[in-house]
Amino acid sequence: MKTLFRIVLVGLSLLAVSVVMLSVFGVYRYKRWADGFEQRNSVIYLTQGRGGIDNIAEEGLDEKITALERSTRVVDAIALNKRDIEVVLSRQLAESGRIEAFAIESGLGRWVVWVKLHGVWLGADLRKDDIESYELYVQDVYIGPFDIGGWRLPWMDDTFAEKMTEAYSRAMLSIDVNQLTGRKIDNIELTQEEIIIKTEAFSKDERNN
Repeated sequence: MKTLFRIVLVGLSLLAVSVVMLSVFGVYRYKRWADGFEQRNSVIYLTQGRGGIDNIAEEGLDEKITALERSTRVVDAIALNKRDIEVVLSRQLAESGRIEAFAIESGLGRWVVWVKLHGVWLGADLRKDDIESYELYVQDVYIGPFDIGGWRLPWMDDTFAEKMTEAYSRAMLSIDVNQLTGRKIDNIELTQEEIIIKTEAFSKDERNN
């Protein structure tokens, strides 16, 4: 009986030591990653006002939206560069009062949006298939360098990435585009430096409904 007790005690001790070592390694790896991440990316801090979003950038975005609103073309598009997207995110995230900072990593067909919450960087990897659609999906979800997109908690039917994709789809369906441009969104394209949104004017019947 004593031998069994000692075996169990040794096993629990080894498990505890392993957990501590993994935790220390995880914190160390995160801190090294975070230092490098903030050095190589343009980070917008929201803890003090708008954190680097200048009036010129805001006016540039407003001019693009106004031009689309006044467009007489049936099909027209708006190209938003990274600075435009930063303006949009700063307006939305600053209102929450919880997000400390954010950053964007862009690439062809792939944009990663990062937010810093309680000192921790969280990222969502947005992808777009090569089809005509406004649908984006979340490929991966990150806590710093750690990919948790494929994780599924015991009470969850879907993974974190699937949950975020579902939330995005619901948000897009609930958007009243009339409030933004008076046009409907046909396609969203993610390029290296821009998000191109293709829109179409509502028909008379659609405007009356």
